Amino acid sequence: MPRSNIYTVLHKLEEKGAILRIDGTESTRYVPVEPEELIRRIEGCFQVALEAARQSLRQVSPQVDYKHIWNTQGYQSMLDSARWLIDGSENDITLAIWPLEAGALGANLERASQRGVNITTLCLANCPQKCELCRGRVYRHTVESIQDERWLMVIPDGQEILAGGINPDGETQAVRTHQTLLVVLATLYIHQYIALATLLHDLGSRRGDLLGQQTINVLATLAPGVISAEWLDRLQ
Repeated sequence: MPRSNIYTVLHKLEEKGAILRIDGTESTRYVPVEPEELIRRIEGCFQVALEAARQSLRQVSPQVDYKHIWNTQGYQSMLDSARWLIDGSENDITLAIWPLEAGALGANLERASQRGVNITTLCLANCPQKCELCRGRVYRHTVESIQDERWLMVIPDGQEILAGGINPDGETQAVRTHQTLLVVLATLYIHQYIALATLLHDLGSRRGDLLGQQTINVLATLAPGVISAEWLDRLQ
């Protein structure tokens, strides 16, 4: 560094709080601030700037109306939206999730659980044994998705839904909305799927004896072309 610039740089470092000036009788010395103190100063300045930006944006930006349906692409974008919804939940969260996404959202779900949020999880992979990835009340049942996609549904407090699909190539598309109809439909889908699978599991091999043939036929033909004929057996 050219000697002519040294005092200019020292002055800027002093303004930023990175060094301290010690004025002596014959000379002036500069010493660095302790690393931890410097980090705290930087954090403080950043928080002040962040709060100022937040207040400014609130004044110029209208509140987003999420009763529209917002589309998003990209796996990380979907996970970021899921984390935001989980972190903002107050009472309950309803989830339909695969282990990979359960692991990615694990820290957020754990914090929600510690806040007292009730978590209901439908494990779409039907893991044969309990694992540490899913949180809350976990129900493990097979759900046959379309075109082998992994699905993710996050419904916090029954107010909003994030629903996404990840195809085998990793391409991800998701929607997010406050629309009551879609929130209720998705919540009922998860809850009723859990209820049906639990009942079928409890009936086991007695299903044919306890259920009428007409009932079995109706259940087996609910979604022709989408769900295979053996889906009742895999549902348990």
